[in-house]
Amino acid sequence: MDSENAPNDEENLSITIGALSSACGIPISTIRTWERRYGFPCPDRTPGNQRLYNPAVIEQLKLIQHALECGHRPGQIVPLTLEQLKQLVGSRNTTTETPIDDEIMRWVEAAKQLDGSFLEGAFQQSSRKLGVERFLIERVSPFLQAIGTEWTAGKLQIFHEHFASERLHDFLTSTWRPLSNHSKGPYVVCATLPGEQHYLGLHMATTIAALHDYQILFLGPKTPLEEIINCASQVNATAVLVSISIASDLRRSHNMLKDLYKDLPKHIELVVGGAGASPSIPGVVFIEGLSHFSSWAVQRKHA
Repeated sequence: MDSENAPNDEENLSITIGALSSACGIPISTIRTWERRYGFPCPDRTPGNQRLYNPAVIEQLKLIQHALECGHRPGQIVPLTLEQLKQLVGSRNTTTETPIDDEIMRWVEAAKQLDGSFLEGAFQQSSRKLGVERFLIERVSPFLQAIGTEWTAGKLQIFHEHFASERLHDFLTSTWRPLSNHSKGPYVVCATLPGEQHYLGLHMATTIAALHDYQILFLGPKTPLEEIINCASQVNATAVLVSISIASDLRRSHNMLKDLYKDLPKHIELVVGGAGASPSIPGVVFIEGLSHFSSWAVQRKHA
């Protein structure tokens, strides 16, 4: 057993890093990275060098996670105080238009009730009304943020989130795959890095690419770097698109991206987005959101 996950009988007012990770839903490796980079959360140490945390940091870490889900970068929000985070998250929530809130919360309630038929119908109706790109930006992104907020508040469980995500996976796949099948445009290889467990954001970006008439080669999760490179090389892809969630091991992801960029043919762009993506890797195209990716897709196709 990892010594940092071991129970501690002496410090019953403190919790281990394993317990903290479970309480916040943030990987142990990410907590360690934030401590090293930003000085938070700052643990006490036992004589055996085991990290121990005050349970009070749980609230702050949950607010950080919520702010990340809203699109903020770790370097911007991890160093903030608890009060600053409350103001930030509160101000973000108050800027959402009420009609959108009402519709989104009906979707959240459907997720809580495991009502897949309602969600499927709501996705179809909203995407027809707004168009697929606006649907993704104005409905899907706020829906996922609302799911995260409800989970943080203890109002829904992980299986609710998984249920909603799978329904959304299915809907997005049924949207982008026919577009890709009829496309004559350039190829884009879509994948996550080895070890990444979350790829809903990849489906969202893939849908944007298909709307712009790219041919999609969706490799999804768990594809070795060498195979991503081989696939992109075989079809002479214009780009490799990688999505990185905040739940990923940030240092490991950073290193794999550098390796992937180094080994890809130079005419194939490496495009990276997601809450766990780093903007600091030379040569890698960093995407800040779906609107930014849509702009990139237009510019790259006509370059």
